[in-house]
Amino acid sequence: MKNKIIFGILFIFTLVIALSCEKDDKWKDSQTFDSSYPVCGTYVVTWTQGGSLALPDPTILTVYNSANHDGIWIDDNKQFWTFKVKANLSGNTFSVTKGIDILLNDSTTIKNGSVSGDNIYMELEWVSDPGKIYVCQGKRQTGFEQ
Repeated sequence: MKNKIIFGILFIFTLVIALSCEKDDKWKDSQTFDSSYPVCGTYVVTWTQGGSLALPDPTILTVYNSANHDGIWIDDNKQFWTFKVKANLSGNTFSVTKGIDILLNDSTTIKNGSVSGDNIYMELEWVSDPGKIYVCQGKRQTGFEQ
């Protein structure tokens, strides 16, 4: 009798283990990433203007734009110019001509914006500061100590 109970429990345990394993990842086909996925993140950057250091080590954010799948938001976290502007995205490059800055109600132009690996680069000009091109470049924050 005791052997039948042990055998029955072992059989049920083996059956549960065998039937609970899935060979295929049921989410594999449903995982999709937006086109902005490779460029979105937090970057530690350096701002220069005319070759002179304007501000070292602030962070900027590049964020997915849910209203436009071919665009991103660029935000300086109120650490440099206090701007947040939408940019058009094509592959790993982005730009905008006289985009509306929703924080300062200023117009922002971004040229030559690109992300390569974990590096970001862009040239910015504001209508309120015409003729001055600010260069922003840096690396993506990884969450690990540098």
